[in-house]
Amino acid sequence: MDTMRSSLTPAHRDRATTLLHTLTSVVAAGTVAGVGGAAGLAARHTEAEQAVKAEAARVAAQAAADALAAAAVEVVERPARTVTDDVIAAAAAPGSVPAVPAVPAAPAAPVAKAVTPAKAPAPKPVAAPAPKPAPKPPVVSSGS
Repeated sequence: MDTMRSSLTPAHRDRATTLLHTLTSVVAAGTVAGVGGAAGLAARHTEAEQAVKAEAARVAAQAAADALAAAAVEVVERPARTVTDDVIAAAAAPGSVPAVPAVPAAPAAPVAKAVTPAKAPAPKPVAAPAPKPAPKPPVVSSGS
């Protein structure tokens, strides 16, 4: 007896492989269709919510417009007066020529004086830098 002998013929293996491929394709197509359907339902739900919000905003705007139209507006006349300066009134008078303001004369140029240069103080000598201390000797371990 041969225990390693396969019980399936090549035709059986081909049918099983074809069946497995078909089943996998059907499951994949069902998944894609399910995801598409769920996305469509979510889009319809969102569209319905937005329509409700838009309708509520339209109703609120209409109510505000109606309330504004119903409110009585009272116009109150208040006394008014125009305040003008004498210069403006004189310039606006008919036949008047606007006065050109006098330009002040430029001050005379100052007379140049002979300037003697001041003596600069003598530079101080630079001190030599301090010598650096010698490095410390290394610590020798006794090994204990």
